[in-house]
Amino acid sequence: MGREECQFSCIDNFVFEDGTTQLPSYTCINGVWYPPLQQHNCISVADETPAHIDNIPNSFFPEKTDVEDAPVCALWGQTHFRTYDGLIYNFEGRCTYKLTGDCVDDTFSIHVTNDKECSAAEECELSLTIFFSDLQITLESVDGKITARTEDQSIAIPSKAHGLLFEQASQYVIVKGGLGFMLMWNGKDAVKIEMSSDMRNKTCGLCGTSNGNSEDDLLDINDVVRKTVTPFATSWSMPSAEGDTCNDVKNQFCKFTSESHQTLSQVYCSKLLTGPEFRQCREIVSANPYYEVCVKDLCRCDGTPTCACSTFEAYSRECHRLGGKANWRREGFCGTSCPAGMVFNDCGSVCPRTCKSMSYNCEDSRCIDGCHCPTDKVLHNGLCITRESCPCTARGKSFDSGKSVKRDCNLCTCNGGLWNCTDNECSAVCVATGDPHYRTFDGKQYTFMGACSYVLVTNRTNEDEFYSIEAENVECNLQRKSKQSCTKSITIRYQQRVINMKRKFQTFVNDKLINNLPYRSRGVVVRKVSNVMMKVTLSNGLVVFWNGINRVYVHAPPTFISKTMGLCGTFNKNQQDDFYTKQGDVETNVVAFGNKWKTSSACPNEEVNLIKS
Repeated sequence: MGREECQFSCIDNFVFEDGTTQLPSYTCINGVWYPPLQQHNCISVADETPAHIDNIPNSFFPEKTDVEDAPVCALWGQTHFRTYDGLIYNFEGRCTYKLTGDCVDDTFSIHVTNDKECSAAEECELSLTIFFSDLQITLESVDGKITARTEDQSIAIPSKAHGLLFEQASQYVIVKGGLGFMLMWNGKDAVKIEMSSDMRNKTCGLCGTSNGNSEDDLLDINDVVRKTVTPFATSWSMPSAEGDTCNDVKNQFCKFTSESHQTLSQVYCSKLLTGPEFRQCREIVSANPYYEVCVKDLCRCDGTPTCACSTFEAYSRECHRLGGKANWRREGFCGTSCPAGMVFNDCGSVCPRTCKSMSYNCEDSRCIDGCHCPTDKVLHNGLCITRESCPCTARGKSFDSGKSVKRDCNLCTCNGGLWNCTDNECSAVCVATGDPHYRTFDGKQYTFMGACSYVLVTNRTNEDEFYSIEAENVECNLQRKSKQSCTKSITIRYQQRVINMKRKFQTFVNDKLINNLPYRSRGVVVRKVSNVMMKVTLSNGLVVFWNGINRVYVHAPPTFISKTMGLCGTFNKNQQDDFYTKQGDVETNVVAFGNKWKTSSACPNEEVNLIKS
């Protein structure tokens, strides 16, 4: 029995997990510790204290860019983070964490879910979730392919959905929109988030505060700036987001198994500090913090060289983002392999040339690492092909280069993704159907309910041979409250003949009933081409089809271009003047236009409704 006091403390260069170096006293009374004794772990200060990136004045690249000024957060190797304000730290979390978000207006939040089973020697997988406007969009890698989905449906990549743009560039998926962020993920362990300038001082999470001051980047969820990483990062765990539970993370200090192991690791990572391949990068971004991370990588995976590749890649990405160049990969040193026909590029375009965008008017100066097409090839359906091999599309179908299709009277041939078409003048068709609806030779569509006889098409000038094709419209059903008119008969005036075709195919020529068809006379041929269609061919090239009920089609050859007027329009490839009248003006009101093409003054004009013109 008795009383005894003791106090825990860590040795030099170690701290407790909460960042302190000394804990309150414990008192033993009659064999019982007060307060109850708990286990306390000491961790290395070097392992828990983040490093700062000191950007060296840019003597090689004096011109600043918008990309350079944008706050950027990076995550690589699942355990390494670079905040918006340049703080680099390590955190071996195995849960779901808030990576970043709008912590002022709460417009969005981005969470990262780490691979719980991944070891230090493996390439870890992760997934990302974007929360906004009561939506949850998850990005994950399935069989090596990045997929996007909401809680109840998948999202195609590339596509636009829910106000966001989903793009694919090399192996990266890029998500951006009007919320102020752009997210890039390579489907493995490399994530980059770029914020717009109006998001400064509004972010929180593992990516930090984005206020230009790295001193408060370890701001936890309770608005407390932590001295060490673990309590800061674990405070941003989000178990409820994935229905998961998060255990506290215990960062363990890594100790090399041998002095030679440590020396080899330091030599390997020293390429960042002294290697000629990174000389230009060192002029822009300090390599020191990346060197420290590289050495830790090799320590944790027992010296396997590939473990450090993600850190070399992270340094290279930051170098290229700021305008530098580094051609550093070698066989046996973070080498890469690409699908057949592709080449690896540490700074390839985010909007590569494709068969659909060969002009290459990319306004985005960002670049990404990955497999790209060689400069003399373009991307098509995941393959690199020559521009000359690009297919063309027509009517929703794909046609290989060299294939031809007909377009009206022209022949179009696919030539390297572009259609080359002959430039022949083509015939056109004017249609009057139903009650009635009109489509002019130039494709203008309108409805006119006049109940009289109207000129469909006639010669525009007196210098041209006279002809006139007319339609007589009557009210379809007098018992209907809404007025509708239907075509009753067709009259053709040409070369001193008047052909009148009525319903049920009754045909008169100069008021004489024609019982025997076909009928042939100078400049006119009338025949019944089927049980449902009559055809009149004029020697000037015009062809009229009449179905004997309420449909009429007038075919005009290209010799009539710019030589017609009437309800069928002007046939000059310009719909704007299709309402041309015989008085020489262009009407803007369809009823006023129709009234001016009456053939009989005995019919009253249709009432002009100016509001519906």
